[in-house]
Amino acid sequence: MIGYYGHSFLRGCFGYGYFPFFHIGIALIGSVILVLAIVLIVKAFKKNKPNNNYSEYNRISEILDMKYASGEIDEEEYLKRKKNIGIK
Repeated sequence: MIGYYGHSFLRGCFGYGYFPFFHIGIALIGSVILVLAIVLIVKAFKKNKPNNNYSEYNRISEILDMKYASGEIDEEEYLKRKKNIGIK
């Protein structure tokens, strides 16, 4: 049966039939793939980033060691400060 402008009522819009959820499904699948790609890219960049907490503790430990070595602080103060910042 031929409808308005010569389109068949059985074929519907763009030849996919009257299944309106087809276009919505394609859009959802595309959106999911896009979100997954963004998540994977963000994880890849974070994986290559150095752990700032470790490097900061390393720097603090070095400063504390230098102060103890130069005699600015005594052994009791050195051990107390190491304990306070969580360095063994």
